[in-house]
Amino acid sequence: SEPATRTLAEARDRLIADVLVRQEQKKLGWGQVDTATLSAYAGEAFARMASCDSPCTGGIRPEETRAWVERKLLIRDFFNRRVGMFVEVSDEEVERELRRRAGQSGSAEPAEDQVREELLEAKGAQEVRNWYDRTASKARIVLSPLEEK
Repeated sequence: SEPATRTLAEARDRLIADVLVRQEQKKLGWGQVDTATLSAYAGEAFARMASCDSPCTGGIRPEETRAWVERKLLIRDFFNRRVGMFVEVSDEEVERELRRRAGQSGSAEPAEDQVREELLEAKGAQEVRNWYDRTASKARIVLSPLEEK
């Protein structure tokens, strides 16, 4: 993912979401990343960190970066297997979106494959949010009362 600045509350919420996914993965017996894939993504992360000018990157050990990359790959795999397989976009939805876009602008229409991919991504993101909402509603999450101080 692209670098992003987050508040502490946003970072906490992301960490909680990651923990919920990891718990579900363990319950299902899933949770391995292909070594070659992990090495490739970790190498990219190491390169990005090396080019980062922020002094905070100096305090992050390579094994921490590799563990973070592995966790993110596991989470991506979980959603591909658990949520992504149920996300579908019909030909009618693609046609409807193409007509809608053609009516909005006079510029060249996007390719059908591009529209299908965008619709799949949007539906997938919504299903992931729905999964988080359902899972968090069943989870017991205790936050520190000192958080806002």
